[in-house]
Amino acid sequence: MWEIRAARGEDASELGAVAREIFYDTFGPSNSVSDMEIYCSEEFTPEVLAGVIADPDTRILLAMHEGRIVGYAQIRHSEAPACVPGGPAIEMKRFYVLKAWHGTGLAGELLNAVNAKARAEGAEWLWLNVWEHNLRAIRFYEKCGFDTVGECPYVLGTDIQRDFIMAAPIDDLDRIFNEKIARTRQRS
Repeated sequence: MWEIRAARGEDASELGAVAREIFYDTFGPSNSVSDMEIYCSEEFTPEVLAGVIADPDTRILLAMHEGRIVGYAQIRHSEAPACVPGGPAIEMKRFYVLKAWHGTGLAGELLNAVNAKARAEGAEWLWLNVWEHNLRAIRFYEKCGFDTVGECPYVLGTDIQRDFIMAAPIDDLDRIFNEKIARTRQRS
């Protein structure tokens, strides 16, 4: 099926290619080619990603299938916006799965791994930004227990867009994930 593991420096090149592919699939149809290229060339080069992987405040988890990256999540220790309630929080900066893996359960397993990592690092809350027009992601996050708690600007290339800030207590994410596993086992 798949495995989830921590990214290593040697993953930077493949991760960059996968990140670019997912980003274009997700946001390309709604944004200009020039804005997409500016953003991707600033965020998804092997050099940039090697630096992110090496950053002591950041963790990247890779979803692997047959030795290839099929999804990834990036969490980082950063100051949470004032609208994020609760105690210590970790940002889920990126969370993406290749389109071919949508609906397979991989995203839920990856989010569960993120949640476990965030808990192990002392977080009580997980928060993220999501583009207001990325309705599929918003529905997924809501289904997993996230609530919209604010909004902020996000710059994609030269375009200033609006992101929603969503947050969830880690205990709630655990509960929802465990309930889904129990329902799946009952159907088996």
